[in-house]
Amino acid sequence: MTEQLAGNGIDVDAVVTRLTDASVAYFIDQVSGENLVAHADSLLRDIFDIEESLRVSDILDPAAVQGSTLAVIELLTSSTLNRNFFEAIADAVYDLAANDTFRLGDVVDRDGVRKLVATVAGMHVMFERGLDRFAESPMVATVASTFVNRIVSGAGEAVRTRAERLPMMKSAFSLGDRTVGRVLSAGDKAFGERLGDATAAAAQYAVRRTNHAILTVIKETPIADAAMEVYDLFAEQPVSDLRGFIELEELRALIAAVFDLVTTVKNPEYLSDLVGDVVGILLEHYGDYTVAGLVKEIGISPEFLRDEFCRYAPAVIEAAEQDGILADLVRARVEPFFRSEQVREILSTAG
Repeated sequence: MTEQLAGNGIDVDAVVTRLTDASVAYFIDQVSGENLVAHADSLLRDIFDIEESLRVSDILDPAAVQGSTLAVIELLTSSTLNRNFFEAIADAVYDLAANDTFRLGDVVDRDGVRKLVATVAGMHVMFERGLDRFAESPMVATVASTFVNRIVSGAGEAVRTRAERLPMMKSAFSLGDRTVGRVLSAGDKAFGERLGDATAAAAQYAVRRTNHAILTVIKETPIADAAMEVYDLFAEQPVSDLRGFIELEELRALIAAVFDLVTTVKNPEYLSDLVGDVVGILLEHYGDYTVAGLVKEIGISPEFLRDEFCRYAPAVIEAAEQDGILADLVRARVEPFFRSEQVREILSTAG
């Protein structure tokens, strides 16, 4: 290529090429090996120093945060990777070798369980109103009626069994059964109508009695202590013993059902309003924090970000460097600068 010398005798194109090559080499050197760690640490500390002077309310717009949050939720709910991730958790938890080593009490904190049980057991208003609403369902009435009938019939059968052991009582029961059968067959239609009315009334009565029994147990018995006693029975056993209560496929199905429930939103407008209110509450609470203070409140430090970045970046950079991809990417970004008219003018007039 013919040299194009500037008035000062400098071959501008040759100098531009050398500057570009030097810039590419310098950048690659700075992101390789120990230099990467040092620069990542220095850069992150500089960013945190800047964030110390910035207030959250001054730089975070509620609408922007709301939009970003909704975008993340959409990403989490639409990716098949997330479902596969949770299914993988189910498999890992179920087959984990450590399940045979650790007891449930070593894994699940007793104090946390106690607080959860006490909180739920103390929500009397929720139980009262919830049971009242359940009572409006005909299906619930049927379930409650069956439940009560099972208890009553079971108790009756137990009494009859004991009574029939007495002399003459078995014959008396047999005679009574035959008499009832003849009475019922004589007026089946009328009896059926009365039985239908009685069944409906009995169902409602069963619901009321069941609700009353549940509320009595919740309010007047040491249900929280009983629950903790059950926990203590399990706490001394290996975690692997829980496999006897649920199959792997059932665990997968349970996690998949919960995932679908959490990630399925029928009304995007409702979700948007909910996220908007949550963001507003959080920004009102943390608005006077500095950005660095908020990040530290979350538990993130420059060291944490540096360590996590350097956990993965070196392998990526090394692979890109070996294939020549990194040099090409850097060159594509710095060469336009060195070949710009401004740089050519500076080189042409230097001297």
